[in-house]
Amino acid sequence: MMKYPEWFKKGRIIKCPLDWPREKKKYCIILGYDVSKGEILIALINSKISKFIQDNSYLRELQVELKRADYPEIFSKTTSYVDCSVVRRKDLNILIEELENGLAKDCSNLKQDDKELIFSNVLNCIDIKTKDKLYIRSILPRVR
Repeated sequence: MMKYPEWFKKGRIIKCPLDWPREKKKYCIILGYDVSKGEILIALINSKISKFIQDNSYLRELQVELKRADYPEIFSKTTSYVDCSVVRRKDLNILIEELENGLAKDCSNLKQDDKELIFSNVLNCIDIKTKDKLYIRSILPRVR
């Protein structure tokens, strides 16, 4: 079984390099862990909502606002948005290596009300795979 840092918990905000949509560092929320593949499941945090999502009422409802006032040490814009319509994956070993090398950073815990709304939106999204929802619902593995 894979080891992971003590802070590694659902609802944790991290900033890490991603290969998609283009190579850059993004803020993300840890949603769950796929033990079979050694991957974490994450939701992206965006500084704005795309026109495509703005024009789609269903997708727009799946965006959760995070206020700068609640996370002043992280966000520079007044409002950021968690996209709960898509779950992405990242290799946990790569993330741990990025953290050790300073390429990624552990930022903060979500406030409880934000966490509940984000997880509710993700689990109720019809576009997210049932298998991913099972990993999100499951308890993270504990390794000593």
